Amino acid sequence: GKTLTGWKGPDMSFWSIEEGAITGTITKEHAPTMNQYLVWQKEKVRDFELKLKFRMTGSDSPITNGGFQFRSK
Repeated sequence: GKTLTGWKGPDMSFWSIEEGAITGTITKEHAPTMNQYLVWQKEKVRDFELKLKFRMTGSDSPITNGGFQFRSK
């Protein structure tokens, strides 16, 4: 992707596009106080294939939590 158009989260300041990938960035200076889920809200999707690569870097915290969750009706 090139933009976050269609995606919505509680605080979009944690999200960006880097090299075509949706990227979440948290720092000590800019840490969330709640979960920062990103939800597709532009339109209903049909007949799609989902491929993911997940990478988490730079954390030395014992409570680091990251992942992907998919929900549908």
